[in-house]
Amino acid sequence: MLDQPDRDRGTRRETRTYVSSYELLRVVEEQAAIGTWVWDLGTDRQTWSMGLCRIFGFTPGVDEASLELFRSIVHPDDRLLISVSKEQLVRRTEDLGFRILRCDGTVRWLQMHLETIFDRAGRPGFLVGVVVDRTRERSVRKAMTRTEELLNALRSLEKIAIWQADARGALTDTAGLQRMMGLEPNQLVGWRRLEAVHPDDQSAVSAAWAAAVETKSTYESRLRMKLSDGQYRWVDAQAVPVLDAKGDVGFWFGACFMRDGSATTEVPTPAPPEKRKPSGRQLRAARILLEISAEDLAGAAGISLATLRRMEEGGASQVRDRNAAALLAVMEKRGISFTQTPEGACGVSLAPGPR
Repeated sequence: MLDQPDRDRGTRRETRTYVSSYELLRVVEEQAAIGTWVWDLGTDRQTWSMGLCRIFGFTPGVDEASLELFRSIVHPDDRLLISVSKEQLVRRTEDLGFRILRCDGTVRWLQMHLETIFDRAGRPGFLVGVVVDRTRERSVRKAMTRTEELLNALRSLEKIAIWQADARGALTDTAGLQRMMGLEPNQLVGWRRLEAVHPDDQSAVSAAWAAAVETKSTYESRLRMKLSDGQYRWVDAQAVPVLDAKGDVGFWFGACFMRDGSATTEVPTPAPPEKRKPSGRQLRAARILLEISAEDLAGAAGISLATLRRMEEGGASQVRDRNAAALLAVMEKRGISFTQTPEGACGVSLAPGPR
């Protein structure tokens, strides 16, 4: 039922109690990228809907609908598909898939369904067609296929392990990690994947991941991972959050890159004081490890919340040395250590014990 205001009288009253089939057809055609046509087999006259003219690229009322006009825009490679007689079209039951080449030079992929309407005597009276524009759908499907091919190519690389995790961090695609580390799927459930990480690197890895999840930012970590040969090797791990339309994390897409070099058992060493300028990511990870709010940490260090925020965004080098030193002193007193490997990779760890 459609209520429409009577604007001339300034009052609201019901002017009609139905929606015409033409209005319904117009809405459906605009929203679903479809068009319809009717072929009167008795008069040989065709009628194309507004939606069909829009798909074909014709102007209603200017271009006269006809079988010849339709065939003129069918892609040359597909004309054999529709070069059939009227009688053959009437008997056809399966859908037709074909391309058209519009006057503006664009190619559209279409699907057409035919229905024959018979009169009371059983003679064909009308041929009705519904045309669906599948161009966008086909482009999306082609892009998805291409993406899957690229992912499969990445998965086949020996020194790269592709993985995915849900919004909470639970792994959902572990084939690459299984191949790289020689683990079974049940060994990668939840945080059991940390069992393959060198014990001295586990806290830094979990803190970096927690910081990335909290801020919906890129996860990065350099760690030693026990691979399928039983030896620890340096691995660079990265992951990015894939956000939905609302800005929430839908899932995480990540990769582990095996670094060149022989097996190693070296342990990260504390960075020298003169080089100890933790990055913003390290500082966020350290705060998460300490399970302390930004307000409480800033208060304990005697710095402003704005100063702490600047450090967590750009690193300790973004503020005065005395403010950075005050924050580091509080963190180190509570068990935080900022580490640096011989290769220059930095991490963060938390010593066990009371805080």
